[in-house]
Amino acid sequence: MILLTAPVRWTTEQVGPRPIILQNRMTYPFGCLIRYDESVNALRKDAARNRDLVLQAAHAIRRGGQTLQLNAVARVAGVGVGTVYRHFATVEQLTEALVLGRFDDLTDRARQVQDAAGLRSFLEHALDILVSDDDFATTATTPRPALPATEEARQRLLDTLTAAIARSRPTRGLDDGLTPADILILLCGLAYAIRRSNADQARRRQYLDAFLRGTLT
Repeated sequence: MILLTAPVRWTTEQVGPRPIILQNRMTYPFGCLIRYDESVNALRKDAARNRDLVLQAAHAIRRGGQTLQLNAVARVAGVGVGTVYRHFATVEQLTEALVLGRFDDLTDRARQVQDAAGLRSFLEHALDILVSDDDFATTATTPRPALPATEEARQRLLDTLTAAIARSRPTRGLDDGLTPADILILLCGLAYAIRRSNADQARRRQYLDAFLRGTLT
């Protein structure tokens, strides 16, 4: 007897003996017609499309200066509220998903740091992002991220920043007791002060100079 095997996502048209279940696989005696179930891929594509629509709607709402509400996101995205909740159970999860790319951007920048000038350029770039994106500043400093991916992305950034500081200042590191996580928190505090005072670029550079003198020995 000839046996044909296929993963469980395949379906059959029974024209012979019943299929045999063996170690989570369907084993079919010769005589069964095996047909791939395209509905699995279709469902995945539909879910991915809906997730993109939700994220695009959330971006539009935040660009308009409005607070995120899942009902409002569903309305703008043109999907049901249940669809939004299936992807993001809370506003915090949705907010973190919106800014995850920021971590990757900063991590890539940190990898390019080779000297003190490069480190300062990185910190200026990070400060500009934190000033312009309050959602990212909040996500970067939250003690308990809502998404595992957020914690993973933040840790990659901190690990990369640790290596960047070591490369740029081989004989001089952070002030006693400070860690790269503290640097990120302090930068967020500086960004908040800049937003509140509406400081111009010249004043920002002065603030950053003071920050560097206080954190790097």
